[in-house]
Amino acid sequence: MKHRITITDLMLYMYGETSYLETLAISKALKNDASLREEYNKLQEAYDQLPEIELEPTSFSIDNVLAYSQSQNPHLKAETL
Repeated sequence: MKHRITITDLMLYMYGETSYLETLAISKALKNDASLREEYNKLQEAYDQLPEIELEPTSFSIDNVLAYSQSQNPHLKAETL
């Protein structure tokens, strides 16, 4: 990374969405830059406060997907889906 590390870069890093080289560059910058490390710690604290939610599709949605799948593959039996 040859550009200044932004909050967006830190968020991508936090979520594991950076490339190998970006990860190395950000890790190095966090070790060497106290203000950047402080900003990252603030982001991490905010992330830790987010509620954990589990999202599930409704039964209606599941039934629609299964019905569509079966209509596209009529040789499949409903009980195998």
